[in-house]
Amino acid sequence: ILQYNTYGSAEDLQWDEKEIPEPNDKQVLIKVKAASLNPSDSKKRLGLFQSGGADKFPKRMGMDFSGIVVMAGKEIIQFNEGDKVMGYKGLIGGSFADFVIADGLKVFHKPEKLSFEEATTLPLNAATALKVVQNFLKPAAGKTILVNGASGGIGLFVVQLCMNAGAIVTGTTSSKENIEILNSFGLNEVIDFETENILQMGKTFDAILDTSGKMKFEDAVSILAENGEFSTMVPEGDSEKTDGNKKENHVFAVPGQEEFQAVQKMAEDGKLKPIAGIVFPMSEAIEVIKKFDNGEFNITGKIVLVN
Repeated sequence: ILQYNTYGSAEDLQWDEKEIPEPNDKQVLIKVKAASLNPSDSKKRLGLFQSGGADKFPKRMGMDFSGIVVMAGKEIIQFNEGDKVMGYKGLIGGSFADFVIADGLKVFHKPEKLSFEEATTLPLNAATALKVVQNFLKPAAGKTILVNGASGGIGLFVVQLCMNAGAIVTGTTSSKENIEILNSFGLNEVIDFETENILQMGKTFDAILDTSGKMKFEDAVSILAENGEFSTMVPEGDSEKTDGNKKENHVFAVPGQEEFQAVQKMAEDGKLKPIAGIVFPMSEAIEVIKKFDNGEFNITGKIVLVN
């Protein structure tokens, strides 16, 4: 299992051999087939999610997973040995491993049409995207929405959810591959931010989501419609700003049971398409995380580690 004993750089990560744990009555033991790498993994490792000094080391890497049920606790009736599942560990972590123990309420049957690599992108990213969309963007037929950073792990699901609700969706991205994938989702417009500046195109939007931290409220005001809202997943400072009837939202969304079940059904019904952008062996996790921290990947979708 991949863990660390102090907050800091990826240099402090190390693999630790442990006995395969046995689940309690409400848990499931799963053989990990895939786990995705998220920005939250690095933020947690850097100490940005500390909880009042009560944190204990070592801490474990990996927030979501897909795999095969090895053993289920006595109170778990929905899973049997051999079932293909996906699930969520959250900030507790522990999915960058050969086996993971998970709360039975945070494990779900893997949609049959998805690979393990695709399925592991759903629990954290798709469920978070759903909560962000419902709480902040509130898409509806005819509502104009801009997603800045639309080809990232969460952005890919946000644009699909907004499209499903009938909104008029514009996404910004770069690279031919990213543009092609977003166009395949049927977005109303895809902007290549390397060749065009969305702030200078004379367009306005009812709602804007910035997933990248590269757009500020002060910039967004000029392209927000009257009463428009700018939501950022990488806020600056503690206070949310306003400009007349336009306002900023600091996005904080922790998905729960309702969101997990909803995205599972949407994926089953073909209404959400996950993208596993690039896949590495789990054994290379430390080197992959170092490159991720240094911003060396420019991919569509998620980085996935597989056993």
